[in-house]
Amino acid sequence: MIGILEGLAETTAGLSKGYFGQLSDRTGRRRPFVQVGYGLSALSKPLMAVFIYPLWIFFARTLDRLGKGIRTGARDALLSDEATPATKGQVFGFHHALDTTGAVIGLIGWVCNAFWSAAFFCLPSCMLGWLLRLLYPFF
Repeated sequence: MIGILEGLAETTAGLSKGYFGQLSDRTGRRRPFVQVGYGLSALSKPLMAVFIYPLWIFFARTLDRLGKGIRTGARDALLSDEATPATKGQVFGFHHALDTTGAVIGLIGWVCNAFWSAAFFCLPSCMLGWLLRLLYPFF
C-alpha cells in the first residue's frame, strides 16, 4: 500500500513539473511559483504528523509532491537566469550541495528527536515562517 501511495504522489510531482515549468516559462514569472511550491510543501509536512488515516496521509504527501512540482522548474530557471554561463555549474552544484546538507541535517534531527515526531514535522513550517520574515523586505 505504501508503494502505491508513494508512486501516485511521485507521479503527481513528475506531471506537475512539466506543466508548471512550462507555465512559468510562458508567463515569464518565476518567484510566485517558487513561493507557492515551497509553501505547499511546508504546509503539508505538519499535516502528515497530525493525520491518522492512510487516505489523509496520501493527500498530505501528494500536496507535498505537488509543491515540489510547482517549484522545481521555476526554481531551476531562476537559478539559470541569475547565473552567467561561466558560473552555471557552480550555482547548480552549490544548490545541490545545500539540498544534500539539508537532507543530512534533517536525518540527524529525526534521529535526535525520534520521540518528538510532531515537533519535528512542524519544524519546516517554523523555518518557512522565519525565512519569509527575513526575506519580506525583498519582495
